[in-house]
Amino acid sequence: MKKLFIYYSKGGNGDIVADEYKKNGYEVIKLINKHNLPKNLFMQMMIGGMFSFFHHKASLVKSEFDLSEFEEIVVGTPIWNGLGSTPFNTFVKKNKLNDNVSFVAYAGGGEAPKFEAYINKHYPKSKVIILREPKKNPDELKKLIF
Repeated sequence: MKKLFIYYSKGGNGDIVADEYKKNGYEVIKLINKHNLPKNLFMQMMIGGMFSFFHHKASLVKSEFDLSEFEEIVVGTPIWNGLGSTPFNTFVKKNKLNDNVSFVAYAGGGEAPKFEAYINKHYPKSKVIILREPKKNPDELKKLIF
């Protein structure tokens, strides 16, 4: 059974999660944004949060994938302004995801009700796991399901 973890990470939380999935037999693909956010953290949060709020799509190095060979897919994203990141938006809009998909989000506050509501609306059979900054809180990784 082929399993995939595909994710975006700006601050390293997604990379920590990806390492765990890789240790558990998942193929791992990191989404790469063609255009970087500003280096200033405050500006990153402002611009990224605004784009996310409006479900803006990012330009990715590669945005479409053949997912048909995977029996299980987990999509990871940081939470920006309560929602998934712009690279996440691009990925879910350009790829057909079905019932074999789950979602992992890494949020500063450890909660993401707007993100969960979005997933429940568009992917009602999918699991959603919210992690509170796994880079700073490695115990959060125990919430992952393999």
